[in-house]
Amino acid sequence: LKHMAERISEAMTQVYDVNQEIALAASMVRAKTGLKIPDAIISATATLAKTELWTLDKKLASAHKGAVFLG
Repeated sequence: LKHMAERISEAMTQVYDVNQEIALAASMVRAKTGLKIPDAIISATATLAKTELWTLDKKLASAHKGAVFLG
């Protein structure tokens, strides 16, 4: 449990700007999955940052390969 808390704490300190690369990737995610724009941006950002995506959103978790559903 301590290890998970440390991982969450570390992840919460990382902030990514939505740049042109993320915006383009998000548009492709949206076209492929039908996710809403904010979720597509989250998915694209996680993919490009090579990070694990943890979410409480079932649809996002299903659409993003390797996502961890926390619900």
